[in-house]
Amino acid sequence: MNKQHHTLLRGLQDLYENKLLTDVVLCADTEEFRCHRSVLAASSPYFRAMFTANVREQEEARVQIHEVDAPTMKLVIEYIYTASVAIDSNNAQNIFIVANMMQLLHLVDLSADFMKSQLCSSNAVEIFNFASFYSCDKLRKAARQFILENFREVLGTEGFTGFDITDLESVLSEDYLGVELEEHVYSAVIKWVEFDKENRCQHLKKLLKHIRLGLVQSDFISVMKTNSLLSDNSRIVRQLENFNSHPGLVLNSEAAKKGDMKYSFFSTSMSPRLGMLKRTMLVFAGGANNSEERSLTCFDPSTNNNYYGIKQHSSFDFKHKIDHHRVISLDSKLYFIGGVLYEEYHFEPTASALDAVFQYIEKDQCWIRRAHMLTPRCAFSALSHCGRIYVMGGKTTYPRGGPLFTAECYDADSDQWLPLAPMPLGLYHHASTVYQDSIFVFGGIEEDEQHVNTVFQYSISANSWTFVETMMAHLRAEFSAVTYKDRIYLVGGANKTENVTAVEIFNPKSRRWQIGADFPEDRKAMSAVLIGDCIYVCGGVKYIGARGQRRSRMVESRDLYKYNLVTNDWSRQVKLVQYANIQTCTACVLNTKFLNESDFISSN
Repeated sequence: MNKQHHTLLRGLQDLYENKLLTDVVLCADTEEFRCHRSVLAASSPYFRAMFTANVREQEEARVQIHEVDAPTMKLVIEYIYTASVAIDSNNAQNIFIVANMMQLLHLVDLSADFMKSQLCSSNAVEIFNFASFYSCDKLRKAARQFILENFREVLGTEGFTGFDITDLESVLSEDYLGVELEEHVYSAVIKWVEFDKENRCQHLKKLLKHIRLGLVQSDFISVMKTNSLLSDNSRIVRQLENFNSHPGLVLNSEAAKKGDMKYSFFSTSMSPRLGMLKRTMLVFAGGANNSEERSLTCFDPSTNNNYYGIKQHSSFDFKHKIDHHRVISLDSKLYFIGGVLYEEYHFEPTASALDAVFQYIEKDQCWIRRAHMLTPRCAFSALSHCGRIYVMGGKTTYPRGGPLFTAECYDADSDQWLPLAPMPLGLYHHASTVYQDSIFVFGGIEEDEQHVNTVFQYSISANSWTFVETMMAHLRAEFSAVTYKDRIYLVGGANKTENVTAVEIFNPKSRRWQIGADFPEDRKAMSAVLIGDCIYVCGGVKYIGARGQRRSRMVESRDLYKYNLVTNDWSRQVKLVQYANIQTCTACVLNTKFLNESDFISSN
């Protein structure tokens, strides 16, 4: 139906509700619906054939609609007359089936889009099978893509066993399968077969051919041999034993191509699955080619490789550079929040902060807009916790203007920002981190431009703030707070008189402080992030001493230091992180399949 037709049908709503249109009565189950033949015929080829072709229903005053339940029929008829429908998880499939039967294509799309929006690990296979049965290619592709990307989670649900053999083979053969280990593919085969051994054992050999034995860890081969489904076949056991004796054997050799292959029960492919290309990265973002774009660059601390999704602008130090923003990782998704344009606040007395929020789409290498913040902010603190992003304080204008008391949180599921209880003190360039059900806010700069050493605690469940009586040993701003186990580490920053190299460690239970190892160099404005048992600190601003007639000057460093929290010591990992941005950094698991790798490998 087009928009004009929808408008016409909306005009008939009063007539429908007052039951003034009585050309035909449609019967579904035991309920009757009084309708107008011309409206039905104009809306649906199904009804057009019924009321205009030479069939029995053309003249009947009462028409029985078979295999349609009354509640669904009511919703469909209301849609025909009002162009609106309330689709939910309980009726979406029924509405789709009836709309498909009646060839109400727009309603088919609406119900398919709803089911697509509800895809999750527990229902993905069911929706995939439903879409396959009704030949809904759009929904089928979406469900299959979800299954591939979230295969491990789908594998852990009861619905996984609902695959038929053809579709399961198609999924297991994919390079784009989201598994970190090939052992998960083996587990999928075993789980599916064991669900109905009597009927599915005949497919075991077909499925084994999709296990890439060369990607299986050698010590797991022994586990495979003990499974009764495999151990009952002496040829399979012998092949596993031979492979275990020669783990370095190249499976896709010339012998394999010719068919002279000892490992014919298993796949000869050595191509890694998509999930095997995931890495925990240090992620940076800032300005790009225009004010609506954001760069996305990253560094792999396990390999020292540099990557980019979206390159920085060639004149990154000025054009479209964004400062005092935050990049936050929430459930493996990246969000770019707020900030202020560099060229505006450097060349004008003050500049307005941004309220823009972007989410990074990894596969497409692009940022998309999400709901903007309730208040524009820069120089604020932010963190993620339990499906939400929390932002606190900052400024609406920079550098002039007072700090904000306000706080708000973003719910990713609803794409909505919600106000929180205001902070007890307006702050900017402060630091925050979460511990259990509380957010702790440290230091920063208050309204009279004084650095503070205060600590505030926000209860997430109670939506209330309290003042923590014990204070930091140092006044500091532009620093980082990192939670590790039952301690909070404060790293970097500066005050009006000095850069703070001391690492302060706060115990949120006892409210006591201790001192860690000092940062090795005198600098400020470093970005810090936790990965494993280490805090990585990137760059910072430091002074280069005077030489000859040259004065001392402030320069930005982009090296990388690592603070080992187990041994309590610092070490420099690399001299230069190629695409670093010291303003903000976060840790996120990204897939190198969707990143561009630089030829530059960072070295110490």
